[in-house]
Amino acid sequence: MLFPRTAFLWTFLCVSLLAHAHAQPFSDDARYTAAYAQYQAATEGNKRATRQAVELFTALHEAYPNDPVAMVLLGSSQAMQGRDAFLPWNKLNHTETGLDTMERAQGLITADHSTHTFAKLPVSVMVPLFAAITYVEVPDFFGRFEQGYDMLQQVSRHPDLARVHPEGRTVIHYYTALAAQRVEDRSTQQQALEALYALNLNDEFTQLARQRF
Repeated sequence: MLFPRTAFLWTFLCVSLLAHAHAQPFSDDARYTAAYAQYQAATEGNKRATRQAVELFTALHEAYPNDPVAMVLLGSSQAMQGRDAFLPWNKLNHTETGLDTMERAQGLITADHSTHTFAKLPVSVMVPLFAAITYVEVPDFFGRFEQGYDMLQQVSRHPDLARVHPEGRTVIHYYTALAAQRVEDRSTQQQALEALYALNLNDEFTQLARQRF
């Protein structure tokens, strides 16, 4: 398996965040509902759902090429294809394609996305967060860790952070602390943990932080 630890954490992240999602998808297009359902099933390891999510989000990206949500979820689905693939070169190709797609999604974010939400997160935060966590979790040979770590720190200081629900902020602070620990950036790690514990929650990521740190 290319990245078993990543697959577990990524599934955990998606289920935790998406459990707080609005009943309606980001777009009014009903096709988002079907794509979103397949995506959720894919995060739980359903390989057929992963393929369906890629197909559905590909179609949505083609219909709405300026929508960063469709594009980042397409990239995430493509990366999960890498998780699911049997042959090593298919794992590499699918994962790299997904990482590139998620990067391109960042360029679609506009000022208007501060007022749009998905999974109770401002789109301006959700899109870089999903990409950043993937970047720091994939193996080093993909060369994405530094980019992901920088993005996590930017999300931690994002002007829209105050609009993120507390459970979403624990995700941000946990992964920032985790990445900081890896590069022995103790100052950033401490700041992230203090911000996380200040929320005074007992959710999954607060528990993970207490166990890990």
